[in-house]
Amino acid sequence: MFIKDILFALNNGKSEEDLAKELGMNLTVFKNKLKNAAIEFEDVDKKWNYYGSDVEKSLDRDFTKTVKVLGVDRALLIAINKQ
Repeated sequence: MFIKDILFALNNGKSEEDLAKELGMNLTVFKNKLKNAAIEFEDVDKKWNYYGSDVEKSLDRDFTKTVKVLGVDRALLIAINKQ
């Protein structure tokens, strides 16, 4: 399953818990992969959003494999985590 599929499922009502279970991973690992992919839940619009700068490269990765922070997203994620 690609990251873009995960993002779509989350924004269409699937819970993190259900997706993690479906993929056979624990919830902490699932959440860390979302974080590394620069995907976060936005409380204002109640949607999951990608905050990185390379949509195609980031969202076309396989979520079932290792998901590392992309170099182009690193500075952004550091700034988000400091908030």
